[in-house]
Amino acid sequence: MLAGGREFLITTVVLTTLMAATSAFPPLDGSLNLLPGLLDWQAAHNPDRQWAVFPSPNSPSGTASISFSEYAKASHRVAHAARPVKQVNDGRHGQVVAVLIQTDSLLYLAVLAGLLRAGLVVRCILYSRDPYN
Repeated sequence: MLAGGREFLITTVVLTTLMAATSAFPPLDGSLNLLPGLLDWQAAHNPDRQWAVFPSPNSPSGTASISFSEYAKASHRVAHAARPVKQVNDGRHGQVVAVLIQTDSLLYLAVLAGLLRAGLVVRCILYSRDPYN
């Protein structure tokens, strides 16, 4: 974490820069739910836009990225694995699911979006290896 809230400022600048170059903006009238509605909208209107940029596993000095389309597809795979046949009256709609996984942020967010897409209520349990947090 950077001192003095700089981490928040840097994140805000990066997100603002990415969104400013976006050719289409989602509606702000409340017609989309946050996840997965906004994700599906971005995948449909800006499929090649970068959703996340991270250090490349193949090049120590390079970066790799995941597009909105790839993120949406990952959330669909998780949703199908969690609930292959989604029916409102199957007794699982709205069921609370606890999530305790130790993984990177990208996979964690794909799992979260997929479980929400499956109609489940997600309770995230955070685990820290740092004994001081």
